[in-house]
Amino acid sequence: MMTKPNLQRIALVALGLLLSANVSAARERRKKVDPLEGIAVDVRANGETTYQPQRLLNPDVDIFLTAFMVSSGAGTRTLFLAVVLNGVGDDVPAPLTLSIDGSSVSLPLGEHPTIDNSGCTPSATQTIRDDGDLVRKIAGAKEVRVTYQSPDVKLESTLMEDDLERFRQINRLYGMADLPPTPKVVDEATENPALAFKLPKGVSSPELIPSTKVDPRYPREAFAQQKSGRAILTAHILKDGTIGALRPLSVYPLGCGFSEAAMEAVRQWRYRPALKKDKPVEVGFTIVVDFVFAETNPRVARAETAFADGGRAGL
Repeated sequence: MMTKPNLQRIALVALGLLLSANVSAARERRKKVDPLEGIAVDVRANGETTYQPQRLLNPDVDIFLTAFMVSSGAGTRTLFLAVVLNGVGDDVPAPLTLSIDGSSVSLPLGEHPTIDNSGCTPSATQTIRDDGDLVRKIAGAKEVRVTYQSPDVKLESTLMEDDLERFRQINRLYGMADLPPTPKVVDEATENPALAFKLPKGVSSPELIPSTKVDPRYPREAFAQQKSGRAILTAHILKDGTIGALRPLSVYPLGCGFSEAAMEAVRQWRYRPALKKDKPVEVGFTIVVDFVFAETNPRVARAETAFADGGRAGL
């Protein structure tokens, strides 16, 4: 008959093995999560390293807000916010007002932002050092709304889940005891999942049904200003071949109505769905719509590229 001390020793050994297994499993999970996944790392000649989320290339939103971190050669880390105001050309912009889970925060903007007048409306870009712990607050928030108001312009945007995740990524890096090794420099076109997508293994590509293809209208504002442009959209092709989630990934130039015109047409397209083992499956797709200005006959060209896993591009 086994004595009580022996039973206790066996229980302790079993508990130790269980804890070791849990620790090992946790370590394996940590190994699988790359803290630099989705992060663009830039090593500068002055010894500083910039960590910035791979973002939407030219986001067609009123206000684009993101965070990045700079690590100095001495190991000092500094957080920054980058702001893009589409429709603003003011040399002295008004402050932003942020509602973070219902709490209002004012973010003053400095003078002389970078103004881009290449689109049908101007856009202002500015970088602000985060001296008020704002990145951490946004990273921990569930809902963030941003408002910009001047005598001539009012803009409003709500940060989506992928916007908030960019803040979480940077906040996690900022809090790490040791930053991960700097990755080798690669071509962004092959590294950025927003630019180079592949279908999952064993999944066929969806096929556009030609009779459903509606050509986008040429935006009136773009035509009046003789602007050509490109809208890159991310779309979910559902099992029945209809378009699910759809939003602009990149639009250039901004403010000309290219993304709206492209999405209005693409929502009407229908596909023969992607198949896996002869069964319809949902997949993600990138749809590229080029608008080419011509005074007599504006032309619209279309190209498509599938992407993997049906949602990893942040739909």
